[in-house]
Amino acid sequence: MAPKATMAAVARHTRSNARNMARRKAVRVFNDLAGEVGLKPVKLKATSFVVEALLKILDPRCRDSGRPERLRAAVSDYVASGGVLTTPLSLPAAAGAIAPSDKEQDADGDPPPPIQQHKLFEKGFQLNSKAFMLTFNSRSFTEDTWERFLGWVRDKQRSLGARRWAACLEESLAATALPGAPRVFHLHA
Repeated sequence: MAPKATMAAVARHTRSNARNMARRKAVRVFNDLAGEVGLKPVKLKATSFVVEALLKILDPRCRDSGRPERLRAAVSDYVASGGVLTTPLSLPAAAGAIAPSDKEQDADGDPPPPIQQHKLFEKGFQLNSKAFMLTFNSRSFTEDTWERFLGWVRDKQRSLGARRWAACLEESLAATALPGAPRVFHLHA
C-alpha cells in the first residue's frame, strides 16, 4: 500500500492534469472560432497572455451565428480550469440573461471596474501568504511623511498579522526627470 503522502501527490497531479486538459479543450474552441473569422490559432499550451490577446481580437468578431454562446462557454471553461484573464471580456449578454443588480454597480451606475471582477477578488477571498507588500502612492508625500508612515506601520503591525516587517521610502527618479519637477515619493511596507 502506498503512503498517504504519495497518494495525495498522485491525486494532486491528476487534478492538475485534468485542469490542463480542460484549458487546452477551451483553447481548441478559441482556435476553431479564430479559424472561422480568419485569425491565426495559438498553441494549445499557450500562456494566458497569448490566449487573452487572441480573446481580445476574437471578442468583437464573434457577434453572430451562435459564436457568442460558444465563446462565452469556452471562456467560462477556461477560467474554471485555472486560466487567468486580467480583464473581463465585453461579450454580449446571453438570451434571457439577468442584468446586473444595483449592488453590482457603482454609485454612478457604471459596472464595477475589472479588478473587482477578477477571480481572486470574489466574495470570501482571504489572503493566505507568508509575505505581502503594501505600496502607497501620493504626490503629497514628502520626506517628512516617512516618520508618520513608520508610526502607522508599527501601530498596524498587529492588525495586519505581521510577525516581522520592513518599510522603505522610495523616490521616483522617472517622475522627477524634468528640471524643476517636484520630488515624488512612494512608501512601501
